[in-house]
Amino acid sequence: MAVLVGASWMLDLRLLGFNRRIPLSAYRWVFPTIGIGLFVNVITGVMLFMKRASTWGTAMAISSIAAWLAVLYAGRMLPFLGRSF
Repeated sequence: MAVLVGASWMLDLRLLGFNRRIPLSAYRWVFPTIGIGLFVNVITGVMLFMKRASTWGTAMAISSIAAWLAVLYAGRMLPFLGRSF
């Protein structure tokens, strides 16, 4: 998780204007690192969930429904985002 968060923060801070002397092209290594970190976190998270899946059933079902509702809402609102710019 530290690799994922650390690499994301490095890129985010650069995009906010910190360390402007370094060109954005020097940060190309960040994207594969974030991808690997995300993959490792998803796999280990699924394995941890599988260990205790029976006790988390209700909470996970509610979380899943809430997440899908958020995805649907965000997808529906996406066309309106371009109009404000």
